This record gives sequence, C-alpha cells and structure tokens, in this order.
Amino acid sequence: MPPFGTTGCANLYMLELAGNELSGAIPIDIGRCKRLVSLRLQHNNISGEIPAVLAKLPSVTEVDLSWNALTGSVPAGFANCSTLEIFDVSSNHLAPAGKPSGSPDSGEGSSARHTAEMWVSALAVAFAGMAVLVLTARWLQGLEDNSAAPSGSSAVGKRPNIVVGPWRMTAFQRLSFTADDVVRCVEGSDGIVGAGSSGTVYRAKMPNGEVIAVKRLWQAPAQKETVSNHAPNQMYRQDGGDGNERVLAEVEMLGHLRHRNIVRLLGLCTNGETTMLLYEYMPNGSLDELLHGAAAGKTPKARPGWDARYRIAMGVAQGVSYLHHDCLPAVAHRDLKPSNVLLDADMEARVADFGVAKALLGAVPMSVVAGSCGYIAPEYTYTLRVDEKSDVYSYGVVLLEILTGRRPVEAEYGEGSNIVDWARRKVAAGEGTLSDVTEQSMSDPAREEMALVLQVALLCTSRCPQDRPSMRDVLSMLQEARPKPIRKPAAKKQAP
Repeated sequence: MPPFGTTGCANLYMLELAGNELSGAIPIDIGRCKRLVSLRLQHNNISGEIPAVLAKLPSVTEVDLSWNALTGSVPAGFANCSTLEIFDVSSNHLAPAGKPSGSPDSGEGSSARHTAEMWVSALAVAFAGMAVLVLTARWLQGLEDNSAAPSGSSAVGKRPNIVVGPWRMTAFQRLSFTADDVVRCVEGSDGIVGAGSSGTVYRAKMPNGEVIAVKRLWQAPAQKETVSNHAPNQMYRQDGGDGNERVLAEVEMLGHLRHRNIVRLLGLCTNGETTMLLYEYMPNGSLDELLHGAAAGKTPKARPGWDARYRIAMGVAQGVSYLHHDCLPAVAHRDLKPSNVLLDADMEARVADFGVAKALLGAVPMSVVAGSCGYIAPEYTYTLRVDEKSDVYSYGVVLLEILTGRRPVEAEYGEGSNIVDWARRKVAAGEGTLSDVTEQSMSDPAREEMALVLQVALLCTSRCPQDRPSMRDVLSMLQEARPKPIRKPAAKKQAP
C-alpha cells in the first residue's frame, strides 16, 4: 500500500480496498486521516502489524482487516475506542494481546491444549442442550396449536403464533441489552407511541434503564392497509417492491450515515418472521405533533415560539445538507415531512425514515412516485426523475409549515391548491410578513426574521428546479436571517 503523503488525506472519510490482492504494510501515516470513518481492507495480502494510530482516530466507526497476513498483536487502544462499532481482524496471524507473535510456549503447550479441549467440550454440550430445548418448545407449540384449532374451522385471516427461530440481534454500536430484552418490552400495546406506513413504534425501557424506540414492522398486507387508512399523510407506492426491500434499504442507508441531525439506528432484531429496528428514543415526538397537535389520547403540546421553530428549521436543513453535500454519493431522502422529523430531549431536530431514500449518481429516473401528498416537487410527478432539488422543494414546504402552523393541504386553499400557492397569494396581496404565523404576539425582530425565512421557503418551492437553491445555500440564508448579536467592546480600565 502506498503512503498517504506528508499532508495526508485530511478529508478522506471512507477507504474501501477489499479484495484487491494488496501487499505490504498499512502506512503508519494513516493517522493523518482525522476524518476517517470506515476502513475496509479485508481479503488482501497485507502484512506487518496493525498501526496503533488507527485506534486514536477521532471518528472511526468501522475497521475491517480480516483475511490478511497481519502479525503482532491487536493494539490495546482499540479497547478504549469509544466511536468504534465494527472491528474485524479475523483470519490473520495475530498473537494474543501482550504476547509477541511466534514466541515459544512449549512449557505451557500441553496445558493450553487441555484447556482448549475442555472449552470445546463444554460448548458442544451447551449447544446440544439448546437444540433439545428448541425442538421441545416447537413440539409443545405444535401440540398447543393443534388442540386450540377446532376441527373444520377456517384459519384464513388469523395469523398463527409461530416462533420461526430464536431472536437474533445485529448491533451497529455497543449495546448493553439483548434481543430478548427488546422482545419483552414490545409485548402487548402499553408501550405503543405511534404507527406508520411500515410498522408500529414502541417506547422500550431496557433493564439497565436505557430507553430506546423499537419499530416493529408490519407482516401481512391486511395490516398495512389498516394502517394506511388511518395515516394522516398518505404515501404513494414505493419503487423497489415489498416492505422487506424497504427495510433493507433503510438499514443499509442508516448504517453509513453519521450526523447529529440524522436519527441513529442502533440495531436490528429478527427471528426469521418478525423484524424490529432499534433507534435512539426521541422523547419530544415528531415535528408534526408539535405543529399540528398530538394524536388522540395524548396531551396536546404547547405551540412553540419562534426561537424553537428557527432552531428546528436549522437542524433539518443541516441534516439534509449533510445528505446532499457530505455523502458520497449524495443521498436523496424523497419523503421529507414533519412526521419524519423527530425531536430529542433538547428539541434538536433529527431527520428519520430512510425507507425510500436513494443514493444519487446524477438525476435518477424512478419507476413510480415515492413521497407524501403535498410535499412532492411538481416536476417529479411527470418526469419521475429525482435529484437534490426534489428534497429542497419538500424542505420548503416543511419550512412553510413551521412558519404558519398549517398543513400542506387544506380545504381553505381551494381546489387543486396547496400551502405553496396559498403563501404566494398572501405575498402577492401584501401580507408577506404573515402576521398570523402564530397565535401569540411576536416581537418586531422575530417578525423580521420570519419574513426573511418566508422568502427562503418561497425560493425552495420554486416551480422550476433550477431556480431552487442548494441546501448549502439554504443554510447560509437561514443563518443570515438571524443576525448575530453585536458584542460591545469591554470598557478600558482608567489608570489611577
């Protein structure tokens, strides 16, 4: 492998050279890549020792050095690397920690072999016992189902309670709970906090006190139809097929995204029949609930002031800007709306639900329309081509909702009109400040900021995609809408 040079690759965040028959050692100056997030060098012929500087990289989350010819021991720094989520050095020639590679150990060889044999025997007995327990449980379950089903009765429309296999959990970071802990928390309906087009969301408190959000995905088409009939924002058909493909797309997409304004996927649980996605819990719900009221049976939230709305708008813009400008290739969310913006304990916005997101390589044609009514860019419905400007339009609609507190489609707008048409009519009639933005009185500086942000929203929702700004420009305009406070110079002390 060639060295990274004297200056290094300061902006490199992913290095994937797997399966290329590379040889030589990993350059020691890889420590200069301070923004490196993922290093994948598996299935090569790389030799030498693992550089200790890898464990000191501030952002690294994945290191895969498996199937190489590495020697020496694993640096002790990896044990204290708080950002590391995936670390694979299997199928190498590494020695145990603290012991140099190839050191003689003839005096303890027989004892080590005896200990290894004992462990192998114990594991074999344990696996045999588990197999017997699983087979017995399935046999008893079959007897119970046969005895409970009346002869001649039809089982159509009733989902049998079948355990396909034990629960398995794939963790994307270090977790202090098990799949069984998650399953116990989603039994019954006490922990349900919402439902969407893909599944039911639970609030789950783990045995260690940690609270997470669990999305239990729908299994039967009948269940999906029931949910879509009650969803406030109907979603068009998704390109890509069934719900399983959408789940895999969301897991694949979120597994590589790292940003403070993107919801974090903690892990995945499945037993072969049911799948559950584990996310960090957002105690303040969604932006949709904040703007338009909580669901039935929940305590309505107080309408937020302009300062809170501005910070939420900035957070969403930062998250979408990261998808468009900092990901390679760029990512289009394609379903940006307030119900897909979650709020953490500090009212920080997190963009969620990447089930229909797409990596972009230019303008990508889609087979069918994906998105929610009222948020889809006008050109998307007839060209079926998606790029970053489609998300910019959706963000502009969200920004209008934040400013006005109105939904994107209401009867007041008139037939065939939406919130964009309504806002443009207001501006044309000389009501550009939108004095009815909130029910509470606003100070003059807040009204001035709102008027500037309104102009940004109208730019984002321009009918011509070329007239819409990029999300990076949107961020700059939002920052300019709120001037920074002028610091007064400190008074000079007079000499006595």
